[in-house]
Amino acid sequence: METNGYEAVSTGDWETSPPFATTSHRAIVHDIATICCSNPNNQNPNFCLPLQEIDVVINSSIKACSVLNTGLQIVVIWHNIVQTLGAPINHQHLIEMEGANSATNWTIGCTENLILQVGDMLIKTHAHVVKHASFNILLG
Repeated sequence: METNGYEAVSTGDWETSPPFATTSHRAIVHDIATICCSNPNNQNPNFCLPLQEIDVVINSSIKACSVLNTGLQIVVIWHNIVQTLGAPINHQHLIEMEGANSATNWTIGCTENLILQVGDMLIKTHAHVVKHASFNILLG
């Protein structure tokens, strides 16, 4: 499954009509049925949950499908999205990330003060930038 799709949205009048507003004032969450455990017997895993994704509008200009990861302590964003936004990257704030499989990888910097809109809620955050990713944004 590839989750790197994102789309530009009209900024319009941000205060009165945000591009991601929904009539129910709730965010759209996607349940994606994926097998999250390797299972050599091809049996359904007993203790795995589907991947949770949520639509997020970034800096009122790009809508991206973002992965919810409650075990993550930071926000991580794919470099291509940061380039599309034209957001500056602070290359002096590098961190080493460790994945669930114990693999480690360095970020290329941090983009600061991004505005993320989830439903009708706005969040100002710093996001650590990675060069290669199979996601748009990881929300911790």
